[in-house]
Amino acid sequence: MVYVLTGTNGFIGSRLAASLLATNPPVEIRALVRSRPGQETNGMVPYVVDYRRPASIVDSGALEGADMVIHLAGITKALTLEAFREGNVMPVASMLEAIRTVRPSLRRFVLVSSQAAAGPAARPGQPKSEVDPAMPFDVYGKSKYEAERILMDEAGDTPFTIVRPSAVYGPRDVDFLALFKQLRTGAGLYPANRRHRLATIFVDDLVAGLLLASRHDAARNELFFLTNEEEIEWTDVYRAVALALQTPMRFEWEIPAPIVRLVGRLGDGMSRLTGRVSVINSQKVALGMAPYWTCTSNKARHLIGFSPAMSLQDGLSATLAWYRQHDWV
Repeated sequence: MVYVLTGTNGFIGSRLAASLLATNPPVEIRALVRSRPGQETNGMVPYVVDYRRPASIVDSGALEGADMVIHLAGITKALTLEAFREGNVMPVASMLEAIRTVRPSLRRFVLVSSQAAAGPAARPGQPKSEVDPAMPFDVYGKSKYEAERILMDEAGDTPFTIVRPSAVYGPRDVDFLALFKQLRTGAGLYPANRRHRLATIFVDDLVAGLLLASRHDAARNELFFLTNEEEIEWTDVYRAVALALQTPMRFEWEIPAPIVRLVGRLGDGMSRLTGRVSVINSQKVALGMAPYWTCTSNKARHLIGFSPAMSLQDGLSATLAWYRQHDWV
C-alpha cells in the first residue's frame, strides 16, 4: 500500500506518519514537501513539490502507483483571505489536477478540513452535524470550506473523503502547551469563554479515524466530523489540565469580552506593522467568542465504526507526559 501524505512536518501529520510506519505489513509513505531534506526521513521518502504548479506534483513522481492521498498541509494563520486561499484552497485544486493526470485510479483522496469550515453550533445540546449548513464566519474557516467545495465539485471520478476534526490536542501540540504553562502557576485566565462549550479529540484518535476514512468503502465521497463526543466547557479543560499537573487551581478569572476584543485589535495592528500574523488577533478572538464549538461523530460511528478511545483527562495526562519527556514544560 502506497500512501502519499502532505503536512508530515506538522502536529497531526507527523503522528499519522508514525502510525502508518508502525503498521504490519508496512506501507510506503511518500511525503510531499516544499524543500528537500536530502535523504529519506524517518522512513518516509520526500518529494519536493510546488503547490502553485500542479505540473511539479506530476513531475515529482510521488503519485505514480499511489493508493491513498491524505492531505493535511495548510495554514492556520495569515493576514488576508487571499493568503488563506493560497495556503488552503489552491493546494487542493493542484492535487486534484495532478491526480487526474497521473493517478485516475487512486483509491481515495482524504482531505483533512476543520470544524471551522462548518462554523459553531447554534445552541447548546444540538452539536453540529454533517447535515447542518456550513456557516464559517472567519477567514480561516471560509478557506477550509472553499477547499471542501473544490474537492466536492471537481473530484470527478476520484473517490474522496472529507474529515472535519474538532479541536485536536496531544503530543507536539503547541496550542494546549500554552495552557499547561499558564496553569503551572495555579492561575486560570479565561478569555471571556469560561462557560463556552467545545468539542475535542486526542490526536491518536483522529489518526485512527483518518485511517478508517481512507480505507472504508462506506466513507467514499462522504463528509465526517471526528470528535470524542464529551460535553465539556472550558472550565472542564482547565481543571483537567490542573489535575494532570497536580497543581491546585488557586485563582480563576474571566477576562471581560471588551478587553479581549481590544487585545485582538491590538494584535491586528502589530500584524500590519510587522507583516507577521500576531498570535492573538481579531480572527482568533472571534473564534473564541462563539459559545458552542460542538459537533457530533455519530455519522462516522455508524458508517465506518469510528470509536475514540481517549477521554479528555487521560488524553491531557498523556500529552503532559510527552511535554515533560521532551522538556516542553
